[in-house]
Amino acid sequence: CKEVSAAPPLTLRVNRLITTREALLERFGQAGIAAKPTNVSPFGIQIEEGGTVPSLPGFHEGAFYVEDEAAQLIPPLLDPQPGDIALDACAAPGGKSTHLADLMQNKGAIYAIDRKGARLDLLRSNCQRLRVLNVVPIIGDIREPREWVPMIGEPSVDRVLVDAPCSGLGVLRRHPEAKWRKDEQALPRHQALQRQILEAVAPCLRPGGVLV
Repeated sequence: CKEVSAAPPLTLRVNRLITTREALLERFGQAGIAAKPTNVSPFGIQIEEGGTVPSLPGFHEGAFYVEDEAAQLIPPLLDPQPGDIALDACAAPGGKSTHLADLMQNKGAIYAIDRKGARLDLLRSNCQRLRVLNVVPIIGDIREPREWVPMIGEPSVDRVLVDAPCSGLGVLRRHPEAKWRKDEQALPRHQALQRQILEAVAPCLRPGGVLV
């Protein structure tokens, strides 16, 4: 409870399509910004003190994406390879989609599905800034394959990422007001939704593929 009430650090994921962690750390140092590598993620930088995010060196050319360290550890679990076909089932605003693109070296295709067009606009904006070229945004309810399977053609993909809607208890440091909006019925509601999503996407995974 004490940790959840503490102010969180600013953590960045280096976009290796543009630069390296070492080069970006050096750039921050030259600008007088205190920064250090994250402890666990090999892609992360923690800003100890500095200005607003858009004022940080490298922001406008897409050198980094603001993302907590734990979130940075998920896409590598899929072990995506250049040229793979991947499906990001709950994609917006695109943090994990763009990380998959980084790991795939902008090769192959990542079908990024979300129900809300406005959220996909944010994903498109992030892809443009980060110079991601292989993400294909699709508006649709992931629980209804008829809304998105025709858009991806033959439903046989190599990697499926399900960052499903959840209680959000893990991000209360960033959204402290959310603790007043939680109720005990949220867990069974999300469990049912998560099962529906898994049942919808699992059939499109090729034999030997990976679902996280």
